[in-house]
Amino acid sequence: MVIYAQYVLKADDDMFVNLEYLLNVLKHKRLKETVIGLKVTGARPIQVKSSKWYAPKELFNGTVYPPYCSGTSYVISGDSVKKLYSASLDTPYFYIEDVFITGICRTRANIKISNDQGFIGHKPTASGFFFRSRITGHGYNENELRKIWTELKDSSISCTLSHVNTKAVLKKS
Repeated sequence: MVIYAQYVLKADDDMFVNLEYLLNVLKHKRLKETVIGLKVTGARPIQVKSSKWYAPKELFNGTVYPPYCSGTSYVISGDSVKKLYSASLDTPYFYIEDVFITGICRTRANIKISNDQGFIGHKPTASGFFFRSRITGHGYNENELRKIWTELKDSSISCTLSHVNTKAVLKKS
């Protein structure tokens, strides 16, 4: 009997991932044949050769990428992994991983894409309070990751939002 993973998470090494919150989201959504993350639509290939994301027309000749999930982090339902792999074998390689896997191959494999606002592709304040209702944040160093985790797990910290500057105010009880 072969047992497959229910979900596969891909995340960059500078991401904070609130696994507890993510698992709760996935438990309630019960996704099948889906990639979930921060959905990007309408993105155009960059034609500036000096750009990290330069896309030569020989590799991608379209004017707009198919909808894809930001490569900072995304989750693939377990039943989609084999389909994505098979699609990748029959698809000309494209080096921008998120566009290739969650855009081009996902489209060819007829797998759904789901946007979730809990996947944050930028760097919010390094605060455990912020991440109590978020899945990811991007661009943190080791100290910031530890700070977020410590605050997130400390039940003696209560949080309020300042409506003036939308920063979390943490109070130790």
